[in-house]
Amino acid sequence: MLVDEEAIYQIFLRANAICIRADETQPGDVYVATRQKMPARGLPRLIWVLFRFLEMRLAWLIPALVRLGARTPWAHDLQRIAAFQLDGNAYAAEALRRGAACAIVDHPIAARDPRCLLVPDANALLTRLAQRHRQTLGIPVIGIPGSVAKTTTKDLVRAVLAQQYRVIATPGNKNLPAHIAGLLFAVRPDTQALILELGGHGPGTIARLCELAAPTHGVLTRVGVAHLNNYGSVEGIRRGKWELVDYLDKHGGHFFANQDDDWIRAQPTPAGRTTPYGVTAPGGVRGEAIGADPFLRARWFPEGESASREIRTQLVGLYNLENVLAAIAVGEQLGVPRDQIVAGIEACPPAENRSQMVTFGGNTFILDSGSINPTSLSAALANFAGLDVPRKLVILADMLRLGSTARQEHVNAIAQVRAMGAVEAVFAGPNFWQARDPAFGRYFRGPPCAAGGWRKTRQG
Repeated sequence: MLVDEEAIYQIFLRANAICIRADETQPGDVYVATRQKMPARGLPRLIWVLFRFLEMRLAWLIPALVRLGARTPWAHDLQRIAAFQLDGNAYAAEALRRGAACAIVDHPIAARDPRCLLVPDANALLTRLAQRHRQTLGIPVIGIPGSVAKTTTKDLVRAVLAQQYRVIATPGNKNLPAHIAGLLFAVRPDTQALILELGGHGPGTIARLCELAAPTHGVLTRVGVAHLNNYGSVEGIRRGKWELVDYLDKHGGHFFANQDDDWIRAQPTPAGRTTPYGVTAPGGVRGEAIGADPFLRARWFPEGESASREIRTQLVGLYNLENVLAAIAVGEQLGVPRDQIVAGIEACPPAENRSQMVTFGGNTFILDSGSINPTSLSAALANFAGLDVPRKLVILADMLRLGSTARQEHVNAIAQVRAMGAVEAVFAGPNFWQARDPAFGRYFRGPPCAAGGWRKTRQG
């Protein structure tokens, strides 16, 4: 029997959290069985239907294998397999086993358990109720899309606003519609600001996220080459990212414009509701990099003050300057005292695998592999080239979702590494294998294997 929508809304309001991944469910959460979109036609549609059929009937095996293999060399690989969830209905039983208060499902097989509440379309219901709930929230909502640095910028903005407000922000880089819908229900009566990372994965996706989250403020970090296979062209990427600004302009929101991005700087922005930021940002938030050895040190020139303010970050890389300035701009606009803005940025640690430095076994690693694309990789390599250390090793894995430009972008990456001079290099993945330079580097056709080193097929 189908459950009333109002009853589901009240369940969402009382839930500890709304969860769409069974393996992340905690006791007291409400699990929502979301589904990935079915391909429109052809072989991908057939594969989708077949895999979903098998998944609905055999999904119980995957969590069992993860538990059995938790202490084996294959644990990481098993976890990655478990993370691929085509139809959430198949994992409702696992979510309940982990302590979920109930599960919202839209498939009769999943609804056999009395703790599963059957609805016509779980995806649509979650979105619809989240939009309804958003209308009750009278707080600033900051949306952050972009081709690079969304997660780092979001973390910096959170660190700044948390000095003055009670804030909730996107955990990690969970920036898809179902993640954002669930996070809207995490807002409590005492929450004073919400910070959302907005993932753009094709034309119209950011516009739909804006309709869902209704941001009052927005930061577009930078526009570069990412998800090119979905957008079709660089111009398509630009139009897609600009959907945030179109929404803000239409609904009276405030935009923070990165003046260090040539394309963003050239675009018309909402009159009277735009704060520019960058190295050269007349009338806005200005700053410069002092150095990065390896952590970024920056100088901020606050408007109306004769002296600058130095900021010592925990982030590796000069390229993080614009992310720091974005956080300053948001903090200034929302009334955070300047001393607290500096304190928040300096206390902000790097996200895992993003502008992060770790030491292990006598070696120093700079981890910057989170959602890598040609734009972010070029900046990371340029920063790495400038580090004054006696020996350097670059390890790169394939960049994904680049469409027809994939081979050339990987050729460009190899050339940039080679131009560093005295550096060792390892490249992994089929794209780097196809783009390989026989005179430089070591190449592996497959990715690293958690069960024991690199795959055997290699060159160099």
